[in-house]
Amino acid sequence: MAGGRVAKGVYAIQPNGGFKRTCRTPAVKSIQDVGDAADNSKDQYAISQWRQLVILTQRTFKATIRDPAVVYVRTLAAMGIALLIGIIFFQVN
Repeated sequence: MAGGRVAKGVYAIQPNGGFKRTCRTPAVKSIQDVGDAADNSKDQYAISQWRQLVILTQRTFKATIRDPAVVYVRTLAAMGIALLIGIIFFQVN
């Protein structure tokens, strides 16, 4: 990697080949800081869980539709499993 780029974890490789800690999380100073962090935990994300679900569902749908072979294979797999379950449970009574 080139110098100064963030490597895996919380370290960055320096131009001289050394490592420098790049963790930007401030250290907890007291028990009060822990309590304050817990109180603000629900404001941790910029958008709601519902909106995240909608965005990820749209992204997955678009990625699936863009590859017709995947749609074809998934459709065949679903029909095959449905047929197998139908055969297994045909006239079970």
